[in-house]
Amino acid sequence: MSKNNIVESIVEYIENHLNEELSMDSIAKELNYSKYYIARTFAEKTGCIFVHRKPIERTAYFIRNKTGSV
Repeated sequence: MSKNNIVESIVEYIENHLNEELSMDSIAKELNYSKYYIARTFAEKTGCIFVHRKPIERTAYFIRNKTGSV
């Protein structure tokens, strides 16, 4: 899977689980990659860094409201 596809999968997972508690662990488990690889790839392709829950919530907010890019 290309890094662009991984980022698309991350965003899709977040979109499909907006009403659930999101974590790097749950995203990584779903995509079958380490959370470190997921975070590094997402940061590389989007410039958005996952550190704790807040960046995931912010990404979910942008997806919900379509007010910015991820």
